[in-house]
Amino acid sequence: MKLRSLLAALLTLSLASTAQAADRWYEVEVLVFSHLNADVTAEKWPANDAVSLALEGSVPAPNTITTPLASGAPSAQELLRLAAVPPAQFKLQDAYKTLSRARSYRPLLHTAWRQPIGTGKNQFKVRLAGGKDYASRYGLHGKLLSAGDEPSEYGLWEVDGYVQLTATRFLHAETELVFRRPTVSAASSSTDVSSNSNLSWQTGEAAVVDEDWLQFFKLQQGRRVKANELHYFDHPMFGLLIVLRPLEPERG
Repeated sequence: MKLRSLLAALLTLSLASTAQAADRWYEVEVLVFSHLNADVTAEKWPANDAVSLALEGSVPAPNTITTPLASGAPSAQELLRLAAVPPAQFKLQDAYKTLSRARSYRPLLHTAWRQPIGTGKNQFKVRLAGGKDYASRYGLHGKLLSAGDEPSEYGLWEVDGYVQLTATRFLHAETELVFRRPTVSAASSSTDVSSNSNLSWQTGEAAVVDEDWLQFFKLQQGRRVKANELHYFDHPMFGLLIVLRPLEPERG
């Protein structure tokens, strides 16, 4: 074998070994909860039309919804990347019970699975969706269906989005989640007044009405994470707890 060919082969083996070492299996557990006493008026939020999710190609997390994505259901090969963990083996049960008993929080989604984390084909999004489905009352833009909003045939979940876990030298978690909360706000409307039989005009007298709609809040964060440590992704309206546990010893 020529020297150049030998060096190329050794380099290929070295790269393959590095990628293999990075692509380890982990058990991933996620707990999403809402802040019940959050003040929605404390800051200015983007309009619902500006809140979007890049869900294409995501694989639904086990023990969550089975509604397919608008872009189509994941392939069998994609689904095989995730192995469900039975609820009896969840490690964050105490945290779930604490949040359930608290007056300020409410759990929305709690699930766990096993997956390979690394590079290449093992950089995929795991979809997290659950809680209440508001699709029977509100449309895609959060307005009432009775007001003419466009219905969603794929569900309008209380929490929806994904987590993407990767590993090169370090573990990294990228999260993109939307929390949806019904909101009743005061709005002004103009009324027509023409009580005088000799006069007819339009006045701008303000009448206060209640506007019922579904408000969208987005959490988008990415950071380095460490195995066997509990990590908290925070938002004024909701939060996410995630922990990664390696299922095999690190290769030397």
